[in-house]
Amino acid sequence: MSGNFFNRVKKRDDQLFTDLMASCHSELYRLAWHYLKNEHDALDALQEVSCRVYKHFHKVENPKYVKTWMIRIMINYCLDELKRQRKAMPVDSVPDRFETPPDQAAKLDIEQLVHGLDEKYQLIILLKYYHQYTLSEIAENLDIPLGTVKTRLNHGLERLRNQLDREEEH
Repeated sequence: MSGNFFNRVKKRDDQLFTDLMASCHSELYRLAWHYLKNEHDALDALQEVSCRVYKHFHKVENPKYVKTWMIRIMINYCLDELKRQRKAMPVDSVPDRFETPPDQAAKLDIEQLVHGLDEKYQLIILLKYYHQYTLSEIAENLDIPLGTVKTRLNHGLERLRNQLDREEEH
């Protein structure tokens, strides 16, 4: 498959690109919705990421990692978009944190903490808990040993626990 895949990529096979986008469309949309919290921004993100994937598709080195690569592009786009939105938001329009329901506020805090982790921990936690990948699937997609995935997951979760403990102390 990989030889055929590379030939199709080199020839800029539009059908290959279309098939890959179709297979990942709903997952990429859910990911964008998760970060951006509204349909319009999620659809914009999906369109922008589709363009970026198409533009850089020839750089794919291993067909096994195409989906992970696309997810990473979406995560990076959403994080950049959130930073841009925060810079553009007037101070008086920032909602009071205490107006947020407690469960939602806790979820937002955890998401912020996850995004503050080193990328090697962040990616594994996102794939495991937000995309329901098994540890074996993560290891295969990232081309790292299963033991490394388990170690990074445990270290990432430990860092999250430590950060939550520090926040509770304040």
